[in-house]
Amino acid sequence: MPANRSRVVLLIALPMVGAFALWGLAAPQAMAAFSLAATGTALGGLGWLVKLMASAALVLVAWLGLGRHRTARLGAPSERPAYGFLSWIAMLFAAGMGTGLVVWGVAEPVTHALAPPGGPQPLPQAAAEAMVLTYLHWGLHAWAIYALCGLVIAWFSFREGRPTLVSAPLQGLLPGRAGQALSVGADSLGILSVTFGLAATLAMGIITLKSGLLATGTAPDLPTWAPLAALLLVGGVALASALSGVGRGIRILSDINISMALLLLAAVFAFGPTLQLLRQLADSMLAYLVALPRLSFSPAPIGGDAQWTQDWTLTYFLWWLAWGPFVGLFIARISRGRTVGGFIAGVVLVPTFGSMLWFAGLGGSGLLTVLAEGASGALATAVRADPTSATLLILKGLPFGELLGWLAMALLLVFVITSVDSAIFVLGMMSSGGVDNPPFILRLAWGLALLLLAAAMLTVASVETARAMAILGALPYPLILILQSVALMTSLRQHRTVVGSGPASP
Repeated sequence: MPANRSRVVLLIALPMVGAFALWGLAAPQAMAAFSLAATGTALGGLGWLVKLMASAALVLVAWLGLGRHRTARLGAPSERPAYGFLSWIAMLFAAGMGTGLVVWGVAEPVTHALAPPGGPQPLPQAAAEAMVLTYLHWGLHAWAIYALCGLVIAWFSFREGRPTLVSAPLQGLLPGRAGQALSVGADSLGILSVTFGLAATLAMGIITLKSGLLATGTAPDLPTWAPLAALLLVGGVALASALSGVGRGIRILSDINISMALLLLAAVFAFGPTLQLLRQLADSMLAYLVALPRLSFSPAPIGGDAQWTQDWTLTYFLWWLAWGPFVGLFIARISRGRTVGGFIAGVVLVPTFGSMLWFAGLGGSGLLTVLAEGASGALATAVRADPTSATLLILKGLPFGELLGWLAMALLLVFVITSVDSAIFVLGMMSSGGVDNPPFILRLAWGLALLLLAAAMLTVASVETARAMAILGALPYPLILILQSVALMTSLRQHRTVVGSGPASP
């Protein structure tokens, strides 16, 4: 991207973020009301489009991953991946999911069992369906969106030499000034989507950490300034990591992240009802695959419940679209040298199975507990009160439960830091023309902007408001993704005679 165009993007996006943050600090209730009303209206009117886009993304990446283009390499035919497979998976998984797995690992399946779409059901039947619905929200659709967002950028950047930007696939779609305006608009919308989404994640992470400390009884009377102090601490560590670059801080934190998550998950399976959890994993995975076509392509609301579908499924799908520019660009940045097939398998299948394994362990333990205690038991009550406390309650029931609870809180903290440091790095790239190592000053500016916007969200201290603001920033982005996908398919047809060059290894 020419320097003057990147400056225009910066001058559009950064003041908008700053203005919205100052509005939130000055009038938090007005900002919250606007965000909730706007996202509610959008989901109510365009929910069918969100579901269609998520399902279309899944079909498209499956076709690309299995079709003749799978051996095409994201780069020169002789290039090989810059990062080892495990570090690559750790970085993309930490950037793509993170805090939500810790917060909702127990709470979401249990919530769906207690309040299924379409009204009350017998608890055993609702529990079986609950895991399928959880996989729908956190599984193939989510990672297919990320894969498509990353692939369109990686293809045009590494095969055609364009900048690593949201606008890279769109260059040339329109001539002259119209094309320049489209590129500036796409990059600006991408930046807003990333900023709002990650600021919301940072705010929700702080809110959740506070809830976790209250649930453990460690800090029963936190002062009012404690969340802001935690925000400054977490944001400072994330900023320091982002300033150190991908190869050091971000990669190291991601490796630590995945190691902690695997340790916690292994403890849940080892100390819990292992055979029951494994049986539940196998049964729920099969049920999910069987139900996937119906859940993906049926125009009817899930369970005939339009409000439930809007509040859960459509909100999740739009949330993943909100994170699409950030996760996609970050994944593209770390995926040079991989084949299209290897890229899609790594970005879609491996993290999807990891998410299923996570929910089967924590969520499965929660469902077994609720089936034993009933809908008025201690865990059901905890889930209704606070999702984080539900996770800690399950862990406390295991051997070394206190230690595992602290491990979960530490994992949540590192997940937040890893997501935010990756986002700071990506925002620097997006506002500097797509350079691999954005200038120090830009990373610093975007780190401070994220902290300011997250502080505005913390003034409301509502997870629902933070999530609504994240979705608000992403509302225009699906149109950009449609144009990117059209450009990708056009380019693949043009390269069909050479697209298979290079060996097929990932």
